[in-house]
Amino acid sequence: LRTQNWRETKAARRLTHTKTMVRGSNIFFFLLVCAIASATPIPCPCDDQSLCKPINATDRPEFFIFHLFGGVQDFDWSMVTTIAIFGTFDPTVVCVAHKANARVVLSAIYPVAQLSNATNRALWIKDQVSQVVDNHVDGLNFDVESVLNTTSGSAQLFTQLVQETRNALHQASPLYQLTLDVAWSPKCIDLRCYDYKGLADATDFLVVMDYDMRSQIYGPCIASANSPPPLIQQGINDFKALGIPTSKLVMGLPWYGYDYPCVNPTNATICPIKEVPFRGVNCSDAAGTQKSVLTLMALANSSSSTGLQWDDILSSPWFNYKDTNGDMHQVWFDNPKSIGIKADLAKHNALRGMSMWLADYGNFLTHPGFSKEMWEAMELFFK
Repeated sequence: LRTQNWRETKAARRLTHTKTMVRGSNIFFFLLVCAIASATPIPCPCDDQSLCKPINATDRPEFFIFHLFGGVQDFDWSMVTTIAIFGTFDPTVVCVAHKANARVVLSAIYPVAQLSNATNRALWIKDQVSQVVDNHVDGLNFDVESVLNTTSGSAQLFTQLVQETRNALHQASPLYQLTLDVAWSPKCIDLRCYDYKGLADATDFLVVMDYDMRSQIYGPCIASANSPPPLIQQGINDFKALGIPTSKLVMGLPWYGYDYPCVNPTNATICPIKEVPFRGVNCSDAAGTQKSVLTLMALANSSSSTGLQWDDILSSPWFNYKDTNGDMHQVWFDNPKSIGIKADLAKHNALRGMSMWLADYGNFLTHPGFSKEMWEAMELFFK
């Protein structure tokens, strides 16, 4: 069962790529100096050498996908504009993506304990830019979800790091892209009290993680929707209230859901869950287990005791099933219907684009029909 540590780093939740550093470790920066000194550009992996040049595309709607494992040939490259690599980097991805006029960006995770160390920031930024240039990619995607606030000054230092990184990237090439993943609302979600307006100004756009919206459950400790449209709209309004234009916001949606074991349920509708605290709140979605939409649809078809249900208020599908011990579980996830509703919401709010965690969860080889429907639901934003 996941605990608070599960959310403190993407190493557990997103299994971040091999460049992820140990937080607060001076050893990392010693190794970083050595790596910078010995770094050499890799040869262009593409038969067409022109494919190793940065993509030159501005002000287009974004379909930003996250990639962690497996191949990329099955993605709908007619839609993709940016692919963020969160797993082991395969240089041939550059050839596939650039041929489709899509950017490739690397994930960037900085040890927040070192935010006040200007020397370490400069070394880290130099390494990040070198990685971008040497690997023929198109920029970076910041993914930092630690506790920060303006009172201690840590939030301002993070904004400074992002701005310094963008300046360094643009010195290397004005075509390089810098983006940042943020919580679904700027209102200190999970104690992430960041300088959101400053971060929006310092990046090309923000990828808003409109999922894990029950990371801190203040009401009844029960299973519920992972990504309900009413909260997504609330978050959009919160960003707009800070003066952040919707053209700077990309809606990130989950291609996964949560399987919750129910604790002493009294009916089929309400699923009380175990209290698993997270950052000062006694109940969180860490009581459940994340599973891909493909896994959950298969479970719904094979084992559901309720059939696939639909919550009209939360615009989300759910179902119950019993495990091998006879205990009830409740599952909340997304399907083409719920994704389509959110794509329409993004279009209605004139957002910059759409995104999903995780593109690899849609496998055209094993589930061609359902995967195609999920991609087509996202595509509604662009029509």
